[in-house]
Amino acid sequence: MRPATNSLSYTLNGSTDDPRNLHGLNSIHRVSDTPRPSIVLADEPTANLDSATTTELVGLMARLNQELGITFVIGTHDPRVMDHSQRHIELLDGRIASDTRS
Repeated sequence: MRPATNSLSYTLNGSTDDPRNLHGLNSIHRVSDTPRPSIVLADEPTANLDSATTTELVGLMARLNQELGITFVIGTHDPRVMDHSQRHIELLDGRIASDTRS
């Protein structure tokens, strides 16, 4: 796979290719070739990441939000992610326990 020139340049194309077996350019395409999402849902996006990659991902999500207006709805237990959120909704027993904005 050709390395991306920056973290926003390439993405998986949504095909049935197994991401662990990516090869060639058929498995990636330019982000600019796809419609821009207004909302991204992310369930524990940093669960299996090391600290450096977590910091990089959180920074990328913040940049996408600030520069492109993309909203991220993130389910997480990771305080490193929560510390960067603009709004924090805590659920307890399936109900909203708190809703705070920073």
